[in-house]
Amino acid sequence: MALARSGQPDRAEETARSIGTQQFMMGALLDISAVLAKSGDTRTKRLADEVEAYARTAGATKQADIMWRLSVTLANTDPDRARSHADEAEHIAAATGGAEPRTSALQRLAGAATSSGDYDHAERIADTISEPRPKAEALADLAAALAVIAPAGRQTSPTRSASSPQHSQTPTSRPQP
Repeated sequence: MALARSGQPDRAEETARSIGTQQFMMGALLDISAVLAKSGDTRTKRLADEVEAYARTAGATKQADIMWRLSVTLANTDPDRARSHADEAEHIAAATGGAEPRTSALQRLAGAATSSGDYDHAERIADTISEPRPKAEALADLAAALAVIAPAGRQTSPTRSASSPQHSQTPTSRPQP
């Protein structure tokens, strides 16, 4: 990835393709694609297509992770495809067999959405986590990220709906005049 950032994307791709393990090679190609996407390089699509084809042969958890990373990579160059990958990643994670693997996949996906700044998506994913502790951790991470971006001294409106049963707050009573 350093080679791609330093203006040597051909050499970066050549180096990535020399990696003996397909999983690590695809990860490196995805990283290179992300760097190229920032500069609008047309190779982004070709590399993303290749990584997507690999993802479709991977296990569910890995596939969800790769699809999410593809969505982040393509967000500025192909927003429709990026949204499709994000939705697919969420669907794959939610359909992962077994409570623990599903929870783990959803928690990682919520973290990835938070890290990439897709806070609404992160919240939606976190809300689908059924286990209380991982759900709380995902929401705490989201809250921390939102606190960092909130302007100092300004109160921001909450992202949660007051009508949401899981997150409703008890209103404080006011004295009647």
